[in-house]
Amino acid sequence: MNYESWDRIADAINPTLGVITLALSLAIRRPGNPPRWAQLLLTLASVAGVYAIGWLDGRYALWSAAGMDFSTHTGVHVAIVTCLWMIDRRLGIGGVVIALLYGALMLYQKYHSPADIASTAVVVATLALGIWTLARRGARR
Repeated sequence: MNYESWDRIADAINPTLGVITLALSLAIRRPGNPPRWAQLLLTLASVAGVYAIGWLDGRYALWSAAGMDFSTHTGVHVAIVTCLWMIDRRLGIGGVVIALLYGALMLYQKYHSPADIASTAVVVATLALGIWTLARRGARR
């Protein structure tokens, strides 16, 4: 397969996994999780957080100051996989496998460096987990 074929596959991964995760957020509710409609909103908020971080990075050059690039591809993917994990851990394991393969594809395609991917993943996973943790605490009250 050539670069363009792999590029089309890479471009399809986040939207496909995103739609699946949104559907699952309305179909599955683990004990201790917020209501299904809230899971949908938490997933959307987590992805919106990626774009907020991207905006902040564009405005204040946070990643470039460290010689890196914020990876929106990685950020959206990590937000989606984190939400998938919070909805159902078993599905989240599959999401992590897809994330590792997607990361390898991004490196192969030279979209981003390992540092770009890792730094974005840590920041976005922390944000998404924080959003879900706050919501879970609220759901228990």
